[in-house]
Amino acid sequence: MSAECQSEHEYTAPERGLPPNPDAPSLKNSICPLTSLLTDRDITSPRAPKEFLERNLFLFVDEHREKVWDSRPEYWELLSNSMEAFLRRRQKIKSSAAGQFRAVASLTRNLESCRNIITKTVAAGAKILFLPEASDYIPISASESLKLVKPIETSEFVLGLQESAKQHKLPICVGIHEPVAGGEKVKNTCIYIDEDGVVRQRYQKLHMFDVELASGVVLTESRSVEPGKSITPPFDTPIGKLGMLICYDLRFPEISLQHRRLGAQIISYPSAFTLPTGNAGHWHTLLRARAIETQSYVIAPALVGVSNSKRKSYGHSIIVDPWGKVLGECKGVDTENAEDPGEAAGGEEDICVGEIDLGVLERVRKEMLLLRRTDVYVEV
Repeated sequence: MSAECQSEHEYTAPERGLPPNPDAPSLKNSICPLTSLLTDRDITSPRAPKEFLERNLFLFVDEHREKVWDSRPEYWELLSNSMEAFLRRRQKIKSSAAGQFRAVASLTRNLESCRNIITKTVAAGAKILFLPEASDYIPISASESLKLVKPIETSEFVLGLQESAKQHKLPICVGIHEPVAGGEKVKNTCIYIDEDGVVRQRYQKLHMFDVELASGVVLTESRSVEPGKSITPPFDTPIGKLGMLICYDLRFPEISLQHRRLGAQIISYPSAFTLPTGNAGHWHTLLRARAIETQSYVIAPALVGVSNSKRKSYGHSIIVDPWGKVLGECKGVDTENAEDPGEAAGGEEDICVGEIDLGVLERVRKEMLLLRRTDVYVEV
């Protein structure tokens, strides 16, 4: 901020011999906060969204131009320079969307839901879409999963998304199932489809969700899903370097820290989170923790509502910035006893949108260094 804005003294007379202007103090008091937001030097300050510019900045300029332009030109020069810097920065900011819907045991039905989400994403101007874990289908049993699973090359669900990605020039990151040789289990994977509709990256979930809760919820993913054996290194996308993880991986900070060391700027967690753990606060707490400790953007699209008699998903798809601030969030299921959690979440198909500003990420990492004492403890 300039010395003019740091001064505590009100301006009472112009430098060019013009009569005192009573509007000058209000001009100063208005411009200085604006330029502070525009230059955005404080990483804890609110980001200035597009609506801020449209409703506040240009409106202010129009209202004050004739009254004070000649009385204090250095303020206008300051504001003009800040506006130019802000607009240059905005050109580098890319918005992303996290989709949310209720998946069922039908690839065709789920593809239709995802296409509706794609339509919303394109309308919102997002440059990339993230879809939940197991977006292709949610089975009621392991045997049903084996009947539904298809290779990427022949899956109508994946082929449909590839077509939509190419049509809209929209990269899509989505969780699906893939068959395993031998036919006894499936893979829980996340694939990245580029804007040309080509599957460029694939990650196979490492950590299996085996849980037996007092509420009666019993899930043993390891019985029907083959765990992965490696990390997919972060790769370039329109919004930055992306590291892909899946749902239960969220509980293991070691893997997200490894992504950070490998250069990740964004970490995605496509999920189908349970109601008991979601309502216990685990979802929001863990996602914000992963964002803060890796100083990265976290994008977590999630299934929502009743998929079958055994599966209810929490929803609350979310985007978090490197400072731990929630940039966007969908509604979710906040009661275990909801008759139709899909309806309780405010609708089955939804998106939340957040702006990915790598300038913010760089400032967070620069201003709060994470200097680990690996001479005292083991690096994880």
